[in-house]
Amino acid sequence: MNYAALISPSDVRDYARNRGWTVVPAALAERLLVLNSPSTRYRQIIVPMDSDRADYDDAIRVAIETLSKDEARAFRALEATLMEAGFDTLRFGVSTARRAEDGLPLGYAVRAMEGAEKALRAAACSEVQRQAFHPKMKRTEAQKLVEAAQLRHTESGSFVLKVACPIDAVLDEVSSPSRPPFVRRALIGMSDAVRSLVNALEMDTLEALVDEAKKDGQSPVSSNLCEALVGFQDDELRSSMDFSVGWSCRLPVPPLEHCSPVRIQWDYFSRIEQVRKALRPEQAPSEQTFVGTVDELKGGFGPAEPMEGEVVLTLLVDGESVKAKANLSPEHHRLAHLAYASPKPAIQISGQLNPGNQPRRLSQIRDFKIVSV
Repeated sequence: MNYAALISPSDVRDYARNRGWTVVPAALAERLLVLNSPSTRYRQIIVPMDSDRADYDDAIRVAIETLSKDEARAFRALEATLMEAGFDTLRFGVSTARRAEDGLPLGYAVRAMEGAEKALRAAACSEVQRQAFHPKMKRTEAQKLVEAAQLRHTESGSFVLKVACPIDAVLDEVSSPSRPPFVRRALIGMSDAVRSLVNALEMDTLEALVDEAKKDGQSPVSSNLCEALVGFQDDELRSSMDFSVGWSCRLPVPPLEHCSPVRIQWDYFSRIEQVRKALRPEQAPSEQTFVGTVDELKGGFGPAEPMEGEVVLTLLVDGESVKAKANLSPEHHRLAHLAYASPKPAIQISGQLNPGNQPRRLSQIRDFKIVSV
């Protein structure tokens, strides 16, 4: 392992210091980082301050071994924490009724990733201004955070979607040594919101949680975050999700309640959907012409044999992509079949887009045509 390129001396220092180890100042003059154990006399960590020294990798390995024994923590887990020192890492761990070796449907994985992105955007928007619903999650802070976030390798066990967020991805206009960076505050807010939701579900206090969230500035729970979490729902898979955050060791460890996983069981999602609806303002059906693409053909043969029925579309609505279902006539379904070809041409469809969770229902179809080939 090339630790010189992956773990810096300051990462080891920050991790250990946040757990009570103390720096020996006199050793710095010799270009050595020496830390004394908070619990065991004469136990030290010694790491060269210069990562180009020949013994640097060995010193880092010994430091990780010492820390892992001190904390009764697996070597690989602590190694991964140090290599992600500059990130707060979200973990969305999915478990289902399927056998692990069967994997997950690709469509579900895509929805889960979209849910993770929405959760990040919701957390960033709520950190800027806490409110029950964010009409458009396109704030500069949310965009910067999503662009800087990195998808990391999944972990052993059930499917784990790992999203690493650089702690310096969004810089505050006014910085303060006593105030955590924006990303840390946003993810603590997300953690607080998820835990509050699950606690309210289990304590049967959802009504009080909704009332609190409707008071602007009072709660990190938002309709947008609930929508993001519902992206992990699949009734057929009976999927549950374990949410946790691996906190950057460059900053002080957050309060203990944010350091353990919290489980959203498969039967919780329907209740979270109720919260989403309760926190979202009433929407009137929107009648207009949309541009989009055909994603799925789900129709069947009609009485006269031509195909008709449901299709799944991606529509552009107010600058955002929205999934929608529509029942098409035989003539419109024939055009949808042509538009399903690769590369997919754009389609234009007129109808009434009804409010609700995605895929939304598009009804009263008046027109359907292919606008590009």
